[in-house]
Amino acid sequence: MWWDILKMPRGFPTPGSDFKTKEAYYRGSREQRMSYHTKMKNAAEKNLKILRRRMTGQTGIGGVTDADPVVDEDPINQEIDRLQELFRFHKRQYYRLSSNSSRQDFFTLEEETNRRIHIPQTTRTGSRIVHKEISQEEYDELSGGDKMKYHKRLSRKYENEGNKKLAFFHEAMYARLNYASNLPTFSKYREGYKAFGKEYTKEEYLQMSNDDKRKYHVMMYKRAERKGDRDLAKWYQRMADRLKYGSKLPTYYSPEHEAEESS
Repeated sequence: MWWDILKMPRGFPTPGSDFKTKEAYYRGSREQRMSYHTKMKNAAEKNLKILRRRMTGQTGIGGVTDADPVVDEDPINQEIDRLQELFRFHKRQYYRLSSNSSRQDFFTLEEETNRRIHIPQTTRTGSRIVHKEISQEEYDELSGGDKMKYHKRLSRKYENEGNKKLAFFHEAMYARLNYASNLPTFSKYREGYKAFGKEYTKEEYLQMSNDDKRKYHVMMYKRAERKGDRDLAKWYQRMADRLKYGSKLPTYYSPEHEAEESS
C-alpha cells in the first residue's frame, strides 16, 4: 500500500528544465536562481501535502495527526522526510538570494555545506510538535541556540498551563544561556538549583569589566521584573543600556549607590 503511494503520480511535476546541471545553475542570474528555488520549493510542498493527505487517510484520521509513525525505515516516512528536506533546502536558498545574504546558495541539497541545524517544529504529518522535556543526554547534544529555543518553548508551555515553578525554571535556564553565564544548565527541573547565581557586593561590582557589569544589570533587571518592581527594573535596564551602547554616562551598582555618588 505504501509503495503504491510512493509510485503515485506527483500532484505537481518537479520542474527541471531551467537548470539541468549545476554548471548552468551557477551561470544563472540571481533572479533566475530565485525563480528556480521557488518552483522547486512549491513542487516539494505540493507533493508533501498529497502524501500527508494519503497518509492520514490511510490511518483513518481526518486532517493531520499528532502522532508520528515510529518506524523510520518505513518507505512512506522516508519519502516524507526527503520531501521535507527538499522543501526546507529550496526555501533556504531562496531566502539567501532574496535577502542578498552573504551565505552561498547551492544547486542541490547534497552540495550544501553551510546549513544551520534546527529542532523540527512539526511532525511528519505536518502538525505542531507538542514539546516535552528531554533527557540530559539528548539536551547535551543540542547547540546553544537550540537549548535556548528549548527552554523558551517550555517556559511558555508551563506558563500557559499555570505551572509557575517549571516556567520559572526554564526561564532561568534560558537566561543563563542568553547571557553566557558560567552556571550549568539542565534539561529538567532540579531541586536546589540556584536561579540567579551569586550575590555581588558594590566592591566586586566596581572591579568588573564593562561587559560583566552589563550582565550584572541584566540579571538584576530580571530579578526586579519577577518581583513586580517595575521602577527598579527600569533603573537596571537603564544601566545595562548605557553599557551596551557605550554611553559616556556613569553606571552604578544600585540606586542607593547612585544616590550616594550624586549627593
